[in-house]
Amino acid sequence: TTITFVNQSSKEMWVASAKHPDHTVYSGTSLSQHCPDTSNSAFDECAADAPGKSYSFIFNKEGTWKYHNHVDATQFGTVIVTALVAI
Repeated sequence: TTITFVNQSSKEMWVASAKHPDHTVYSGTSLSQHCPDTSNSAFDECAADAPGKSYSFIFNKEGTWKYHNHVDATQFGTVIVTALVAI
C-alpha cells in the first residue's frame, strides 16, 4: 500500500515514523541508522520537504503505524494497514 503525504502547509514538513525523535517504531532502526533511507524501508522521509512537495511510502507490513512531522512534532497521525496484497 502506497501512501502519499502532500505538504499543503506554508512550512516545511518531514514525515517520520513514531516516536519522536528516534523514528524506530516502523523499521526498528534509529534515524541515524536508516537515514538516508536508500531502500525506502524505514518510513522516514529523512529530510524536510518544502510547501507543495510530497513524500510517498510503500507500507509492506500490516499494523497501526503512528507518524509525526519531525520539523514540528506536535503534528502527528496514524496510518492503518489492514491487508497486504501480492501483485
